[in-house]
Amino acid sequence: MPKRKEKIVELCLNSKIKYTYRTPHLGRAEFEICPVFKRGYIEKVYIYRAQQYEEQSAYVLDLKKLGLRRTNTFDITAWGHLTDEPHVWRNYWCKEHKAICFETYVPNGTDTIEFDYHFGNSLTIRFVKSGRD
Repeated sequence: MPKRKEKIVELCLNSKIKYTYRTPHLGRAEFEICPVFKRGYIEKVYIYRAQQYEEQSAYVLDLKKLGLRRTNTFDITAWGHLTDEPHVWRNYWCKEHKAICFETYVPNGTDTIEFDYHFGNSLTIRFVKSGRD
């Protein structure tokens, strides 16, 4: 994959990424998620939109800058009892970030990506419906 030229927006843990899960011309939305590990810990997570009309298409969650230096696990999930699970349909080696990239279809009816950090070492990337309880 060629190097990306997009402006990258920095995220924090309470940031949200909004999207439209399906459009008539592009089909189901996708995200490419590249967690970058260094010495066994996740340093940054790059997120890119695919098959979407939105202008902003590149994001980074810099865990090192946020002081979350002990993050060594992550999960891509959804509120399972409210919607389907996201479908990671392809993994590939991202030459730009030197990491495994997870290409993910969004679950039905969802419209937001949220982030959770727990247990002092675990990051959750969660697809949700914005009107959830």
